[in-house]
Amino acid sequence: MLKVAFGCGGPSLLLGIPTVFASRHGDTTTTIELLECLASKKPVSANQFSHSVHNTQAGLFTIATGNRRPASALAAGRDTLGCSFLEGLGVLQRLGGGSVLLVIADEPLPPVLSPFVDEPQAAYAVAFLLEPHDGPGAITLSLGDDPDSGDLPVAAPWPQPVEFLRWIVSGEPTITLASPACRWTWRRADRR
Repeated sequence: MLKVAFGCGGPSLLLGIPTVFASRHGDTTTTIELLECLASKKPVSANQFSHSVHNTQAGLFTIATGNRRPASALAAGRDTLGCSFLEGLGVLQRLGGGSVLLVIADEPLPPVLSPFVDEPQAAYAVAFLLEPHDGPGAITLSLGDDPDSGDLPVAAPWPQPVEFLRWIVSGEPTITLASPACRWTWRRADRR
């Protein structure tokens, strides 16, 4: 996460930009290791614990950059991509514009959690700079829960954030990604 975050701009940008860090699962490998230590009554590393919590990457980013702007860390199950965009758009609205750095990452679940896998697994990290924009090139997001309305969801071979990145570079007019709870449709403003 930090590598793609730092790749989004120089020190002056990273020092003053609000951030949203999102991960559906967080560092499950470390969490499983900690639980195994507890179960076998072995000592638990405080350092390992501090790096297993969900807001670790946001905290490390703010420390490394000296950034004192608003920072969020979130997980929203299969809706993590869409909810992280909503969070980023909410930050833009609250601050009256500017830019927001959105970073999303995950790793495949450890084998012990394989019964809970419900989407394609891959290690990835993506980052986006969200900015208000009108006109050609702008992207809008709409939500829906009616499976009979609008565009059909993509049966993605990749986790949703990676499929979204593929869509960004594809030039396709829309993409709809869905979970059991919601349908998220991104649309390029200059196309219908």
